[in-house]
Amino acid sequence: MHGFKTKNQMPNWCYNRVEFTGSESALTRVNLMFEELSAKGEAEQQGQLPDFIEEKDGYFFDLRVEDEVIYYETRWSPNTDIVQEIAEHFDIEFTHHYDESGTCIYGEAIYKDGMLTKVELDMADFAAYKYDVDEETYLFEGQYYECSEEIKEILLERKKQLTLNIKNYDTL
Repeated sequence: MHGFKTKNQMPNWCYNRVEFTGSESALTRVNLMFEELSAKGEAEQQGQLPDFIEEKDGYFFDLRVEDEVIYYETRWSPNTDIVQEIAEHFDIEFTHHYDESGTCIYGEAIYKDGMLTKVELDMADFAAYKYDVDEETYLFEGQYYECSEEIKEILLERKKQLTLNIKNYDTL
């Protein structure tokens, strides 16, 4: 049994959410594949990869499909390269959201028209807010937030807009 395939080690878990877009028949096939991987992973208590993936890293753990959205965990970091291989195999596109705050990984990857665009927070973004122990809230730009998720989303949206503006400028 491959060491990275079982869940008994203690990595930091990266939470992932993927939404595929494409033809109805391709989406049906990809969702069926993920439902089968989910059942197999639950039965075997191991991470799973589709049979056509040759990579031996980036396993999907605790996989579930809800309303055609794929939720799962990976070890330490997102498996965007594996998700891209799946999209290419089924000729579909995707948006991949991921979060492993313990090692300051938070971002989004969009695969559209054969191009992958990744937008991620960096250490400066994570340093832009602080937890206020006395208030039991997060302080960001003079405002308090109950959890850091809203702050990370604000920061990611800013970076996405900047990335979009740069791409639009490059096409002029």
